Parts: sequence; C-alpha cells; structure tokens
Amino acid sequence: MPRPRHIALTAAVAAAAALVAAGSAAGAGPKLDTARLGPDGLGPVKIGMTLDQARAATSSRLRVTQRNGTCAVLEQVGRYDGVYFLMTDDVIRTATISSTTSVNFYNLTTKGLRLVASQKRVRQLYGKPFFVAPDADSGGRTLLYRPKPKKAPARRYAFTVAPLGGGIIGQYVTEMTVGELPEVRFSEACS
Repeated sequence: MPRPRHIALTAAVAAAAALVAAGSAAGAGPKLDTARLGPDGLGPVKIGMTLDQARAATSSRLRVTQRNGTCAVLEQVGRYDGVYFLMTDDVIRTATISSTTSVNFYNLTTKGLRLVASQKRVRQLYGKPFFVAPDADSGGRTLLYRPKPKKAPARRYAFTVAPLGGGIIGQYVTEMTVGELPEVRFSEACS
C-alpha cells in the first residue's frame, strides 16, 4: 500500500507540471520589457499579428485600452507603461515605446537606440531622415525612416524627438515607433 506522503508529493508534482504546461500554451514567449524594436515589430509581437497571436507570442499581459471604430490600442500591463501597439481592423499596425513616468531604458531598437538618446545619436545610427514632421504636442519633431531591407514598402520607423526641459539643451527621443503607413503617422493613437 502506498504511503500517504508519497501520494501527496506525486499529486503536487503533477499539479505543478500541469501549470507549467498551461503556461506554455498561453503565451509563454519572451516578455516585452527587454524586447528590441525592429523593422518587423517589438520582439515576439510582429506587425500584422492579430490580438490573439500577439497574446500567444509573449508572456507579457496585453490589454485593449482604447477603441474608436476599427482602431484600438493594445497596451502592455506591467512594469513599463509606455509599450503599446496600434491596431486597425483587429491587426497590429504599429509597435511603440514611449517615455512615461516609468521611463524604460531596457527596450532598444535593433541598432541600439534607446529612449532619451539625442537627436544626433538617431542620425548617427539611422542617417538622414527622409521626412521630418513637426510635433505640435511636444514642441519637437518626428523623424521618419524607411527600414532596410525594403521588403515591406509601407513600413516606417518614426522617432519623436523633443526638448527634455529643465534647461537641458537639445532634443531627445521621447517615442520610438515602427509600423505601417498611414498608422505610423498617427500621433494621437486612435483619437
């Protein structure tokens, strides 16, 4: 006859194994806290994914925070609140990292650019932008680049640079976005 202690231990191991298996089926991919922003999206969450595909690709919690017709904002819930995706027709069109009260210095672009980098650093890594648009909200500007290789002709990087204030001279990255036209130019998300 098996000992009760042995049965309890075996049941606990089986329950833990079931939890691990359930976790890997429901989005056990990498977290977005340290993901890199590249021409195809942010880490495991790619431009063109649906909401369900994005949730399955990452272990970070994602929630829809804003809807306006066919437009929706999908935000990461967690340590950094400046990571979000813009969706139209339930498909991810942009991935953005922006500076908020919890500035995220861990997310970089695939070339090593991070939030609060200088405009000079953006130009060192990405060259001359093909288009510069004024950003009325921040008093800065948005620098647009075409990612290379050009396998997605409507894909763009948008880096918003603005003064930091407090007597600091120059303009610094406050937001980094990659996505499709025209959504990559939506400065107010779905508003």
